[in-house]
Amino acid sequence: MNVLRKIFGALILLFLGMPILFGIIWGVGIAKGALSSQFYKDLPQMIVTEIPELVNDLIEKAKENPDDPEIDEESRKWLTAMAKVGIPTKEVMEKAGFTKWFEEDLSDSMYLLGKVLSGETEIRSIKLNLRPLKAAITGDYLSDYLAKLIKNLPPCSKTEEEEWLVKIENFRENPPTCNPTSLSEEKIKELIKKNLEASVKEMPDETDILKNHGAFSNYRNNPSETIRNIKILRTLNTYSYVVFLIPFFFIFLGAVVADSSIQGILRWGGGATVITGVGSLALHSFVSGIVKTIGIIPISAINLNYDSEVSQIEAIFSERIILLLNKIFSGLFSKISNISVTIILVGVTLIALSFVITKDEPESEEA
Repeated sequence: MNVLRKIFGALILLFLGMPILFGIIWGVGIAKGALSSQFYKDLPQMIVTEIPELVNDLIEKAKENPDDPEIDEESRKWLTAMAKVGIPTKEVMEKAGFTKWFEEDLSDSMYLLGKVLSGETEIRSIKLNLRPLKAAITGDYLSDYLAKLIKNLPPCSKTEEEEWLVKIENFRENPPTCNPTSLSEEKIKELIKKNLEASVKEMPDETDILKNHGAFSNYRNNPSETIRNIKILRTLNTYSYVVFLIPFFFIFLGAVVADSSIQGILRWGGGATVITGVGSLALHSFVSGIVKTIGIIPISAINLNYDSEVSQIEAIFSERIILLLNKIFSGLFSKISNISVTIILVGVTLIALSFVITKDEPESEEA
């Protein structure tokens, strides 16, 4: 009878308590990661870090393989001009003001969005300040840099130069990729500045993320529905840890069935909790490793099939996108490891407590 109880209790733990606990660790972990205000704050910083690295990789590839047929002619001209100017993309973004806007204005607004979605603050309008971005686009530094790039492009033919002069006046059209040699660098800078100023003329000084962001596009037509959905997210995030009562109920039930003594209940329940936590942590490490390996597989395949349809430019983009995805997934999965460790500690505490109680019993009997 005692053996049957243990088998039945073990089955409850194996097929109910532990799987449910495992699923909830991952469900709550991903939800907490996706709704973390810090995750939203870090996203723009991740992006602004990868952009210069991507451009620099492309420049190096163009320099190493000037006749590489995989690089289209237009891209090669720009990349060669950037290499001649010699100013790192990171420096251009910093001095123009783009980096500061990403790391401060966009990052702060995304942080507030995360706080609204996670329930850390009330639902309210979230303004994104676009003034620094407009200033970076229309600033002297960017115009000066672009003028330098254009002066390092191949010379325009007579027809191309005429087309260039017409299209530079209209920001919606791209001028030919060439250097209008009849114009001085200062004159080109002046024309570019006017073009950039026209391109941001219709851009507002600030925008409301909830009203204008694609993910919340329904807010304009049906704000009450969007607010209701946000409230559901906030409620789920706030009370997400309550759902852990479900697996712990089944773990407790399985432990009671397996062993009716307090020491046995603590050991069975603690053991099941530790095993589940360790399994969750192990899977987290495995998945994180797979995500990193994905970045190696396509690059290796490209290197092995150099003459295949995949271009070196696509390889560079692939590598950089994978690196960015690694950072994003790390942010999403970080809560899983934290919760798994907490679950392991809870299980270890229960097991330790069972031995403390066992030791105390004889002393109380002697007394």
